[in-house]
Amino acid sequence: MQTMNLERAGTRGQLWLSASRDGMVMLLPLTFIRVVITIVLNFPWNDWPHAWGMQSTAAWLLVAARLDASLGVIMGLGMALCVGNRLYVALKRVESSWMTPMLVNLLCLVNFSVGMVFLVGGLENSLGQSLLLGILTGILTVEVFHVYIRLMPGFTRLVGLDGSLLFRRSFYQLGPAAFVCVVTTLLIALLSQLGTGFAHLLQMLPAFEPLRQGGAYALNLLIVLVNQLLWLVGLHGGILVEAFGSGLLAKPDVVFDAHLASANFVNTFAYLGGSGATYGLLLAMWLVCKDAQMRRLGKYSVVPAVFNVNEILVFGLPIIFSPILLMPFLLAPLACALIALLAHSAGWLVLSGQAVTWSTPIFISGYVVSGGFVGVFTQLLGVLVSTALYWPFVKRLQAERSRVHADTVTQALVQLCHLEAPRRQVLQRFDELGDFARALHADFEAALGTPQVFQVYQPKHDVRGRVCGVEALLRWNHPVHGAIMPAAIINVAEETRLINQIGNWSLETACAALQGWKDQGVQGICMSVNLSPVQLDDASYAAFVGRCLARFGLSPSELELEVTEGRTLATTPQADATLRKLSALGVLLSVDDFGMGSSSLLYMQRFEVSAIKIDGSLTQDVMNNSVCSDIIRSIGMLGKKQGVRVVAEFVETAAQRDKLAQLGCDEFQGYLYSPAISSKAFLVYWHQQEGRTFPETRQVSCGNAAPHAG
Repeated sequence: MQTMNLERAGTRGQLWLSASRDGMVMLLPLTFIRVVITIVLNFPWNDWPHAWGMQSTAAWLLVAARLDASLGVIMGLGMALCVGNRLYVALKRVESSWMTPMLVNLLCLVNFSVGMVFLVGGLENSLGQSLLLGILTGILTVEVFHVYIRLMPGFTRLVGLDGSLLFRRSFYQLGPAAFVCVVTTLLIALLSQLGTGFAHLLQMLPAFEPLRQGGAYALNLLIVLVNQLLWLVGLHGGILVEAFGSGLLAKPDVVFDAHLASANFVNTFAYLGGSGATYGLLLAMWLVCKDAQMRRLGKYSVVPAVFNVNEILVFGLPIIFSPILLMPFLLAPLACALIALLAHSAGWLVLSGQAVTWSTPIFISGYVVSGGFVGVFTQLLGVLVSTALYWPFVKRLQAERSRVHADTVTQALVQLCHLEAPRRQVLQRFDELGDFARALHADFEAALGTPQVFQVYQPKHDVRGRVCGVEALLRWNHPVHGAIMPAAIINVAEETRLINQIGNWSLETACAALQGWKDQGVQGICMSVNLSPVQLDDASYAAFVGRCLARFGLSPSELELEVTEGRTLATTPQADATLRKLSALGVLLSVDDFGMGSSSLLYMQRFEVSAIKIDGSLTQDVMNNSVCSDIIRSIGMLGKKQGVRVVAEFVETAAQRDKLAQLGCDEFQGYLYSPAISSKAFLVYWHQQEGRTFPETRQVSCGNAAPHAG
């Protein structure tokens, strides 16, 4: 549901950040592949193939290195496409334009390819910069595209039918395509000068007198800070510091240099699990997080963190551009490095061991570099301190993610509840709403038949106030999101055979409840069960209804099927045959939500109706809206003329009930009498309404029936 998040972004800058973070999450599959390749290429014990009797490894290592480089460029290109497409859709300024998202994607591809020429340090350093280049390319392409649309709106509309529309479309795309490519290229070239200036600054730092006086202590902390800052903006700090900050670094085989920063030192004692002191973040997530996605992401990040690779966390949370994790991501490795520097300055940490590769696992590297367990203890202290630093920020991140996710889920459910019938093919959509609908469908399908899914019953009263019926209503208590709107479930289920399973389960459960009530003395109750028009195309449905009546010993007149208007009533021969069979069984048929939909009157023409239930939007407004009163009066007159009962729902006050009765309503349902209640609660309710004592000594067999495939 990330597009919904984009639409809620308050400023253009927030919109860019949201699109960039979404792109990183979308690229996680490629990130996983790159992580595996990175570990293979930088395995700390690179002599292991020979130990296993393998021949020369140079060839396949070369292949892996080329694949790693290719994936780096592909991820940058993918980021450009993801960000560009997200922004194009979210801005919603070209809905009337013939410009297509495909054109935007092609422009992102071209601009990214051209932008690779301007990378600081050339293509050999592209791995450290391609991700940020992709982000900038996606943002600039869409923004320049929208500038063109605002400046020249007449050139973005395809007018006239003379000749081939495909040719006209392609011809008219030349102007905007050329404009976007030229302007975006100039902007990327200008921004690349900032990168060049930063590279020169790194190279000039060794001559800066205060740094020279600070020696190894100041330079090691500076290297850590620069590395973290680069990662936070989407640049690979390790690669770029090594490429452009070589004047600050001692030779790779030096464990600690008194006058220069040491890659061995910071890799061993600052980046514990990867940039940002990943082990501290992982421990904080494990101790704090209840969010299933964050815990899953942390679990998948453990093995890479053993080899100090943390891209899964960096892109998955994501840490890049994260205002919440910015401070601990900067401070945790600085604190770890400072602890090690102070220990070394005090003479407690003696670095008398051997140099190690950056991918050597934690504690092993500390032991080897220090030549004993002092290095291990120093690393352990760093992990504990970094965990403490991350702890409050991880709690805040989880709270923010939970809030945003709850808002997103609510918004998606509302959209699913109010989808118009012609646009109801939500499961076929490939946007965030489609993803959410498919996840909702899968979760409900798994929950059906478990205690998560249950039925409640709302009483109906006649004009004399007596209980005359009850409506069975579906409820789903999702283990994560709580109560889910039934309309959202039904709208999604109507696109698949799941609606048949729901309908059959609901009918069985309702019949079982009614049988249990009758065994406890309940009389004169008609059970109403909702029936989706889609179910009428099920050739076995009428027979299933007959089996349910026989199984639970109910007469057909005790069951009323309310045909909902979620979908237009099918006009197929099978639907007509099902309606005839249901009528032949003697089951009552009624029309739900009568009065506001286009199908209400057609329903009365298609089959014999026993009752019509007025749409709740009319009954809720009847006290304040004369038009609603006139519509309800007309429906009441129609009911009298046709000899059918008129049922009003959402009745909340006695004055409202009295007015509805004057307008011709026969039965009433709503909070004036009772909310929807459990099966056993209804049994107590009925006995109270009848002035009887509830027979508590008798067992009530009105629980949910097992799902039936029908």
